[in-house]
Amino acid sequence: MTTLTFSHPEMLFLFVALPLLIIAHAYLFKFTKRKGMHFSNFETLKRVTGKEVVTRNILLLLIRLIIFALIIFALAQPVYWYEGNQRTTDFVIAIDASGTMTTTDLGPMRFEVAKQLALDFLDTLDSANVGLISYAGLITIHHTPTNDLEAVRQSIEQLELKRLSGTDLASALITSANILSASEEGKAVVLFTDGGLTISGFATNPLLQGTRYAVENRVVVHAVGIGQDQTTLVGFLPETYNLTAQFNEDNLRYIAEQTGGQYIHVSSVEAAATALSQLTAESQSRLQEQDLTFILIIIALALLFIEWGLINTRFRIIP
Repeated sequence: MTTLTFSHPEMLFLFVALPLLIIAHAYLFKFTKRKGMHFSNFETLKRVTGKEVVTRNILLLLIRLIIFALIIFALAQPVYWYEGNQRTTDFVIAIDASGTMTTTDLGPMRFEVAKQLALDFLDTLDSANVGLISYAGLITIHHTPTNDLEAVRQSIEQLELKRLSGTDLASALITSANILSASEEGKAVVLFTDGGLTISGFATNPLLQGTRYAVENRVVVHAVGIGQDQTTLVGFLPETYNLTAQFNEDNLRYIAEQTGGQYIHVSSVEAAATALSQLTAESQSRLQEQDLTFILIIIALALLFIEWGLINTRFRIIP
């Protein structure tokens, strides 16, 4: 996957100046030709030399347009993103600890399956920096990325469900991206959840906001969906409340697709553990960036010298 982004996209509005440059060039050409007619018989000179004495200088115009375009692109600070091999990847394990994770459609309950799969994933890492968060209505940061994998393991084993209402999936994505911000390696989040999103700090489209934030910070999210394709009763409430927990596969597919990660549906713990083991090898291929600003400036300067040479040779104005 390759893409081009701009640090200052507002500078691209300067492209409206290019048509003005063309109009100015046409006007100056007519003005120069009209002025020159007072002093020379250009038709006679054309018959003698076989060349146009006053040309439209289309080549110069094209070079100037390219120079202006390159300068505008440089001001916008373009960044080219491409997939390349990364030496290592730093991970954040994000575990949904909301009430819906007590649902028992995957025994003994979704939350325990999430913890076990997180431990299985941790076992596949020989050496890496790993952070850990859990979330429901609020986010808890248990570890910023650390190479002490045993400490992370103990924290996962000790995780407990949060009795706070709601599931703020968008904030979990943003928090995970934030604690990976200092990483100079590949950045990836392994998200264990049933895909629920019931509250958020964003008024509109929180999933879009959270996912966009991850993309802007070059964070890949692997979404591990824990649940069945059916509506089941929430485990920690009496059945008389008739409160159900849905498994939202659409949210998880969207997150994975938008961030360049994988979606893994847990139909069985064994199959999911096998799929998770593949993430370590695949994490070596990550989005990398190339700032194009300096390159564009160099090309613009080179064309500027070419234009200067043409003005003083081929397109030299004869006094």
